[in-house]
Amino acid sequence: MIIDRLRARGYHFVSTHELAGLTRADVMRSEPMTSAVAETEGAVWRVAVRSFGWAANVLPEVCIVAAIAGTLRMFCIIVLAVFQSRQRRRSPPLAPYAGRIAVLVPAYNEKLTIRKTIASILDSTVSDRLEIIVIDDGSTDGTFDTARAAFGGDGRVKILRKENGGKASALNHGIAFTDIEVMVAIDGDTVLLPDAIERLTSHFGDRSVGAVAGNVEVGNSAGLMTAFQALEYVTSQNLERMAFELFNAICVVPGAIGAWRRKKPWSNPEGIPATLWPKTPILPWRSHGAAGASSANLVRTRLPRRRRRCGAS
Repeated sequence: MIIDRLRARGYHFVSTHELAGLTRADVMRSEPMTSAVAETEGAVWRVAVRSFGWAANVLPEVCIVAAIAGTLRMFCIIVLAVFQSRQRRRSPPLAPYAGRIAVLVPAYNEKLTIRKTIASILDSTVSDRLEIIVIDDGSTDGTFDTARAAFGGDGRVKILRKENGGKASALNHGIAFTDIEVMVAIDGDTVLLPDAIERLTSHFGDRSVGAVAGNVEVGNSAGLMTAFQALEYVTSQNLERMAFELFNAICVVPGAIGAWRRKKPWSNPEGIPATLWPKTPILPWRSHGAAGASSANLVRTRLPRRRRRCGAS
């Protein structure tokens, strides 16, 4: 209507190309495109649109199925763990392991916790049969000096130092200084309960047992991140391990606390591959050594409350 009114007043409207004195073809030039390129481009767009549409329709169903499967799995794990716990209560207690026990403690920059870790080992109910080997893996915060100052005069404690090479290297270095058959390996920030080693090693009365997985709790779950980590320890480690014990199918021995029987081919201290430490898959067949779990073997480990750069160990 505006254009009509303006035309009535004598205004004349022209297109841009007319104003410039050009033809429409000069202004609206089309880029030539081969038919093959045009067909390919169209096909790609059609596939992309169909793919996004298919994903939008299927994704909710996939999420629902995954949630149901995860819930059912957790339910089965809880049922099996409860059954195994009740079965263990009805079983007679195992006799304590009568032999000597080596405790390996690899540590990297654990100055704040190493003293408490070693003290908890010395407070063990079987401390008179322990040989404690602390391996400082090239710490830069004075871990070695702290440990030596506190326990250097205790004959049960050996304190070693080596260049940084990772936890596997530190453990391999430590077992070269002992010939004891049963070895317990813990982290440098792990605090043992007094009966943890006794209960852990009591399973080695069965000669077919090659390794025993301990049970770990978070000792400083004060913040949100450590609280989530504590929940993860309970669900994906301790609870699942208790359920898998029912089938003699412990797959992983935790690095924070685990016990091992020295036997060939592990008798060569330098012959243990780095991939075996700190979490070694144990085959469930007794011909290869069985791995057991004991939920009563509680230790408490310390988690960093803030993200920090971790060392090689």
